Amino acid sequence: MHSTIKATILLLLLASSQGCSTSPTRPNTDELNPPSTHPIAILNGYAIEFETIKASLSEYGGDEILREFILDRALEERCGEQGIEITSEQLAHERTLLGATLGFDSDGTLSTDILDDLRANRGLGPIRFERLLRRTAMLRALTRNTEPTTQQIERAIESVYGTRYRVRLFVSEQSAQAHRIRNHTISSPTEAMPWIFAEICAQSSTHPSAPRGGLIESVSPISLGYPSALLTALSATPPGTCSQVISTESGFVVVFVEERIPARSPSQEEREQLIAQLRLDTQRIAMQRLAEELLDQQEVIVMDRALNWAWINRR
Repeated sequence: MHSTIKATILLLLLASSQGCSTSPTRPNTDELNPPSTHPIAILNGYAIEFETIKASLSEYGGDEILREFILDRALEERCGEQGIEITSEQLAHERTLLGATLGFDSDGTLSTDILDDLRANRGLGPIRFERLLRRTAMLRALTRNTEPTTQQIERAIESVYGTRYRVRLFVSEQSAQAHRIRNHTISSPTEAMPWIFAEICAQSSTHPSAPRGGLIESVSPISLGYPSALLTALSATPPGTCSQVISTESGFVVVFVEERIPARSPSQEEREQLIAQLRLDTQRIAMQRLAEELLDQQEVIVMDRALNWAWINRR
């Protein structure tokens, strides 16, 4: 919902009061002219104080930092109400899940260099990264009873291990062009049709698969993210042929079916792995919903003008 952006935290130091002396002393010039704050940077010998760039920082990323603070506090309160304490093991588990999400070994091990690059790319310094781990751990603990339904499990198994198709996809904004492409393809020699259609996709298709010649390695008839009319056309189009021109919200589509991949029964291990991943996906959705609910329940009055601008215009 919101982009992750770098932030600066200011610690205000209070000077200790000075005691009285019975003998006259020479005035302390440091006490007469105390510095307003410590500089946060030096530019060619010029001290840059936090107040100088505070407004710009607030406009640039203050809304995200404020959102994180609000959510962190709401989660701490909710966990306190339910007697939930976050352990070091739970924080380590979040690191493991992060590693698995990035495609590392099953133990999710992340090297220091890779972790540093990951944090830098997302604007996560040491403080925000640790807060992120704790925040996700709290959200996971609060949604720990979330489980996928039997229907969701069976649908996921059907999507992965049921009948699938290897296809090439041509998409155009113009109906006439889509019909012309289809007619040109089906009038070509049978053995040349896949290559002719792939070249046309690479040259003219508006679909993101165009650089691959329109290739989609695996599509299930129940796949999400594809128009229902396109999915219906898969079973009606024999391998090695083109579908009719299909009208969708994204444009006019022609599907060339290269291969029909028969369904198979998953092994017990494959089934357990799929259910484990589905459980994580289901919990991730529940965590996101809980975060939004908690944020909506908070009353926030932003007093700073620059931060208020960022908060009102947050994306």
